[in-house]
Amino acid sequence: MNDTSIQKRAAWAAFQNCKFASNDYAGPVTQIFSQQFRTLDGLTLVGDVGGSPNAQAVILLHGGGQTRHSWAEAMRRLIERGYFVVNYDARGHGDSEWSAEGDYSLNALASDLRAVRSTIARPVALVGASMGGMTSFYALGCADHRFADALVMVDIALRPAAAGVEKIRRFMTGHTAGFANLGEASDAVAAYNRDRPRPSDPSGLMKNLRLREDGRLTGIGTLACWINGQSPNRQPLRTNWSA
Repeated sequence: MNDTSIQKRAAWAAFQNCKFASNDYAGPVTQIFSQQFRTLDGLTLVGDVGGSPNAQAVILLHGGGQTRHSWAEAMRRLIERGYFVVNYDARGHGDSEWSAEGDYSLNALASDLRAVRSTIARPVALVGASMGGMTSFYALGCADHRFADALVMVDIALRPAAAGVEKIRRFMTGHTAGFANLGEASDAVAAYNRDRPRPSDPSGLMKNLRLREDGRLTGIGTLACWINGQSPNRQPLRTNWSA
């Protein structure tokens, strides 16, 4: 079992033990729909939605350089257990739009979460990994009303260790030329996560990569911005998150 699986299993256990947990088993997942959300600054975010809208709700937030696909299995399990689930791509990630101003700050990410949250009338639990955890905590702390009924943070603490932050920064800035092929990208990820078993099929990594015009692969979303130091429209990148 790799580190991510352990972390998400721990998050699942914590979520199941909180007062928010549902005991209603809804059965096998039938349909998951794609939905768009409009942010305050006019971006379109893309997410997956499933479960009964009348059920208790869960919003899933992925980490930096990832996409909503990292929560796909957790989403399916939550729906099976009777929750209404929203799992969306953060700005500059996956199928969501990029910020023309290069704004990927916590303020912007929290504002986006508020836009998604505003579409749900029921009580909500926030489950965020890394950047998604920081976004959730920040939005919850800034709210002047009851924004969420539960918060689960995965692979992130309130004060991240400096050594861990530096390791992430080195990885994200260490491949400015991109990758010649999927194997090369897989080698880089394996070198970064030495304790994680390397998958026999690296094709899933393509969900976090994008093919550039020169034929090379680069990190998707804000990960690509961080690697190049700029957003796609050449605006300076604005971030204030560390994972």
